[in-house]
Amino acid sequence: MYPGAKYANDYEVIGMVSVDAKTGAQATDPDVKEEVRAKACAMGAELIALMNSHTAQSNVGINLGQQLNFAAYARKTSAAPQKY
Repeated sequence: MYPGAKYANDYEVIGMVSVDAKTGAQATDPDVKEEVRAKACAMGAELIALMNSHTAQSNVGINLGQQLNFAAYARKTSAAPQKY
């Protein structure tokens, strides 16, 4: 999340979620959303953001499907003051 973004002060990245789907899949497709939601919730995420999407190809140029990668965010935890 870039500095100054709407949630930048309250949320932090806790992981990534990758989904393999059919070629041409979109982040808003119901089957993609269902898989992302399940994986993100399992890691405790509260927000997700699509980071990138690309078509995977074999060595001979055959489309193998679409891969969508999401960042998973959770509310920042307040750390106890560090004692020196």
